[in-house]
Amino acid sequence: MSESSEKKQIAILLVVVTLIGMAGLFLTGGFSNIIGICTFGCGDVYVDSYSADLYLNGTLEETFVYRIEESDTYRMLYRNWKVPLSYGSPGDKTTSWGITVGKTPHVELITIDSPDGAIPYIKDFQENTTILSDSNQEYASQVSSLASMNEAGGYKSDRFKAGTYRIRYVFKVFPPFECDSEYCHLNLKLTDDHLPYDRVTVTIHDPDGFISQVFVHSLAQEVRKERETWIITGASSQDSLLGIEMLLNPKIIEVMQGFPKSVPGVKEKTLSANERYSTGSLIYRTLKATVFLIPVILALMYYKFGREKSFTVP
Repeated sequence: MSESSEKKQIAILLVVVTLIGMAGLFLTGGFSNIIGICTFGCGDVYVDSYSADLYLNGTLEETFVYRIEESDTYRMLYRNWKVPLSYGSPGDKTTSWGITVGKTPHVELITIDSPDGAIPYIKDFQENTTILSDSNQEYASQVSSLASMNEAGGYKSDRFKAGTYRIRYVFKVFPPFECDSEYCHLNLKLTDDHLPYDRVTVTIHDPDGFISQVFVHSLAQEVRKERETWIITGASSQDSLLGIEMLLNPKIIEVMQGFPKSVPGVKEKTLSANERYSTGSLIYRTLKATVFLIPVILALMYYKFGREKSFTVP
């Protein structure tokens, strides 16, 4: 075999190995931070980008940018909560199953900025529907019949055309805390029943340095600290868990209104519960690095052991 033919074959092998590895990374979300998860489509409707800003006084600002591919199909874009949702303070109102919402973890809606032509609404924990627009009250019964309990969003009676739509929410969260004398643990579940989120950015503002550690529960997400903020980036596939889990200074309960419960050994229990995620993340990162290292290793092995050697025969 000629030297040029041999080099051509090893080059083809290296390219094939690299492409197979990159395809595997793509299918498992390895490039989600770079190209998202909807590069080749996520159906007729998905969230092109989701961004959230959490302030440690309990304010949560969320922005959803939806992408609708098919016209005249969808008339509601919304988000729901698994905890009681109210419009403003619920006071001492009681749910149908006997829980006084003002004394348990809940979320309060402050405002909604809906797309042009869409009517902002909320259907609260008592299944009462409120239209957040004075001029569109006649649609209350239609929205009530379509919406679910603990849901807020935008309704368009003549359905959305294909395109991009932005909805911004402001909530006040009143979460549960687990605390001991050294730490408080907060696990805020943003959603686990949702459309694909192609790009996710969650920013946690911590000017007072209350946060000790932030955890993510998805291999498609990463967390980093930048000065006074913690930033989670990545993607969230359909119906996967998207949340914020933190270890904080116990003084947080003086700043964020919530419902603390005394639990001994908060830090140890939190780290133990997240150990499998940390181990999985380490393995995943190692495998990602291996995908790019294998072609290099093959090239080095070929250079050292596999090349045909030339000899001068007298």
